[in-house]
Amino acid sequence: MLETRQLLSALYWDTSATIGLQAGNGTWGTSDICWNTAADGSGSRVAWTSGSDAVFSVGGSTSTITVSGTVTVANITVSAGTYQFSTGTLKLTSSGTVSSGATMDLISGTLSGAGTLTVNGTMNWTGGTMSDGMMGSGTTTIASGGVLNISGSASKTLTDHIVNNNGAINWSGGTIQNNSGATLNNAGTFTLQGDNQFQPSLNNSGTLTKSGGTGTSTISGSLTTRLPVS
Repeated sequence: MLETRQLLSALYWDTSATIGLQAGNGTWGTSDICWNTAADGSGSRVAWTSGSDAVFSVGGSTSTITVSGTVTVANITVSAGTYQFSTGTLKLTSSGTVSSGATMDLISGTLSGAGTLTVNGTMNWTGGTMSDGMMGSGTTTIASGGVLNISGSASKTLTDHIVNNNGAINWSGGTIQNNSGATLNNAGTFTLQGDNQFQPSLNNSGTLTKSGGTGTSTISGSLTTRLPVS
């Protein structure tokens, strides 16, 4: 017997009935009409369908996305503009991309799931958690040319999550907590700009530099380094 499956299409963030895709603040849940079925905004405006692909493609503005509960997304693309994600749990099951010139902010809540998020543009992490969601393989990769800025006084947490850095990480604020088995693999530039504590494991084959603060930056997890630390 053949199994019948629903093929899910990409949905495009669209917060207004105005013709064309419109950026803006909104809630990402299963009942909020904040999506369009067409890339040019000419389709139907609909609520989120769990497991679809999500595309945030309108540039020139900053939009705050409030994630309601747990939202499951196959693939997520931030291709233009700045999109800030807060509260709730965003469960990525396949892959995600932040394009060059685009910005994704994690300001609270949880980025979860077994998928890999690749940052070619900029990611700002000011609060919340990156977790594999008990799936065993959640990864955030900062590509060559990509940037991860970690700032603000709030603690950030890595839970069974791997961060691979081939670009630049600038860490200026907040303890980075290790809730279980988290690792940062640095093959790019990791700059410590303040006096904070880093609890996950750190494998350094790139450049690890302390450039700011008046005291000590503490790496309390295991540290493996093949190159000098300055």
